[in-house]
Amino acid sequence: MPLRTMVYDAGEYENQAAKIRRKVKKEKGISRAEFLSGFRKEGKLKPCITIVIYYGDNWDGGKTLHSILDFTEIPEPLKSMVGNYHINLLDIKKIQDTSVYKTDLRQVFDFIRFSDDDKKLEKLVKNDNYYTQMDEEAYDLAMNFTKSEHFIDKQQFKTGGKINMCKAFIAMQERGVKEGIQGAIAIMKELDIPLDTIKSKIKKQYKLTNEQVSQYLAEDTIDTPITDS
Repeated sequence: MPLRTMVYDAGEYENQAAKIRRKVKKEKGISRAEFLSGFRKEGKLKPCITIVIYYGDNWDGGKTLHSILDFTEIPEPLKSMVGNYHINLLDIKKIQDTSVYKTDLRQVFDFIRFSDDDKKLEKLVKNDNYYTQMDEEAYDLAMNFTKSEHFIDKQQFKTGGKINMCKAFIAMQERGVKEGIQGAIAIMKELDIPLDTIKSKIKKQYKLTNEQVSQYLAEDTIDTPITDS
């Protein structure tokens, strides 16, 4: 990333310089040096900032150009002459206070920060009214960063370009539970565990009613009676 961001910044400055050169060379009254360089003496480039947004758990990459250079055979006096380059790293999950963000980036960052903790995430989306009418682009961003886009079809929670994240989150939870139950049933069937035992286990583990248990089982097995206990 130090190398990539250095190239990005250099490219941005070169694009600015190219536009200035084209403009300067059409001007009259400039000096020979200004014509050859494509810059007026007082000419300036606009500062550019590249931010690396990281949404993983633990950044273990280099943060400076020096950190990815091999200085093994370089004398110390020469090392100080090698230009360094620092990246601007925004480690989302380590942000302590997102209130400094005044746009919907705050809600996106908060969703990413708590994406590994279902209880905190549930509390977040239920206590912030923004999540009941979340901008679609912000929703897509949050889903992309947390790799959650495959869980649900957002169209069923969309109204006028806004997404109800609260309902979507509940749907994701239900989908996760459903997939967990179906996976448990499939494993127990492969192990040839008796049907009555399977029914009893998933009913107790997932706190299901008899009707819910029946819905999760294959059509040819749901006719076996379940005794309430």
